[in-house]
Amino acid sequence: MNITRKELLCCKFGSIYLVRGNGLYKIGYTGLRVRERLGAIRSKSPYPVFLVDSFESRNTIKDEAFLHLLFDSDRITGEWFDLPAIIVEQRRVWFRPWETETVSEVRKRIEKEIFGW
Repeated sequence: MNITRKELLCCKFGSIYLVRGNGLYKIGYTGLRVRERLGAIRSKSPYPVFLVDSFESRNTIKDEAFLHLLFDSDRITGEWFDLPAIIVEQRRVWFRPWETETVSEVRKRIEKEIFGW
């Protein structure tokens, strides 16, 4: 992925990650390497934390906010969510960069592709 100078200066380029700890999932972003961020999360967590997945993003703030809004009804606290197992198993349906879909459109796509509704 080519990174522009503007993206680097704005600190918007980075990675979106999904980690699991104590049965909950954290959706976050980092401008660091994901493994470095995972180490920081582990140092603050009383529970083991594991990386589930990550993807590169040109606008981490927007992408993270989009995912937080998408799963707002599953939010426990802050960036931690109680995501259903099937949602995590089928994360490639929703956990990827998008360009044109709205939260509503992604929810409808999830319902169709994962649940068959």
